[in-house]
Amino acid sequence: MNIFVAGATGVLGRRLVKQFSERGHQVTGLARSRAGERIVEGLGGTPRFADLFDSAALVHAAEGAEVVIHAATAIPVKARTRASDWEANDRIRGEGTEALVDCAGRVGAKQFIFQSIVWVARPADDSEFDEDSPADPDPLIRSALDGERIAQEASARGGFAGCVLRCGWFYSSD
Repeated sequence: MNIFVAGATGVLGRRLVKQFSERGHQVTGLARSRAGERIVEGLGGTPRFADLFDSAALVHAAEGAEVVIHAATAIPVKARTRASDWEANDRIRGEGTEALVDCAGRVGAKQFIFQSIVWVARPADDSEFDEDSPADPDPLIRSALDGERIAQEASARGGFAGCVLRCGWFYSSD
């Protein structure tokens, strides 16, 4: 299978590139620098340079992909964050998702996978919840819900299957 991973040098993306490559799949990873290029190559993937917000450049980078995975984020690493610290991540989840679903459709991908977060459905009272629980209105996670909506609407229009992968906490890139 031919897989394109946006966010290939991140915490989740590195694992995806490595594991898919080890299983014999052709993996292309989006890289933004020469260091990122070396990471993707070291994991067994083929690096491609493109701007995450430029769907035409993404189409060129993802040519032939059967699966497009959106694992790109810009989650702040400082302990105390403000809303402004999340702006880059919000843009990635909005504009980046729009560009990637457009790319998936244009390259003829069969599947689009969007990385979200499990707590988008966490109730205010911290009771148990699952993927069918109502969305949490917290503005700090709004962009994750926006990305989920963009992915689901694009797949509903046809052309490819859409999937939302709601991840929990990541503690380290190692």
